[in-house]
Amino acid sequence: IEKTQFEYHLKEGFAFGKYILKDKILILRHVFVPEPLRGQGIAGKMMEEIMEFITSRNKSEGLKIQPFCAYARSWLEKHPEFNDVTEF
Repeated sequence: IEKTQFEYHLKEGFAFGKYILKDKILILRHVFVPEPLRGQGIAGKMMEEIMEFITSRNKSEGLKIQPFCAYARSWLEKHPEFNDVTEF
């Protein structure tokens, strides 16, 4: 089974980021945080973890990210340090 989402677990539930992997591009389709967990910076923390994954896999495999999700796109636009691994 191919993994198709990142998960960020907390005791109150979990947030997730759904993606599709095509060639060497991880297309981040949707970032979701349940209503009771919103406003706590969880989506941003999840994006940081996703980008750690992308950055490490970029060095070994050339993996890049394409943010389809509006939140992910906005977050990446505010973090130019990831421009080298981002396909807008």
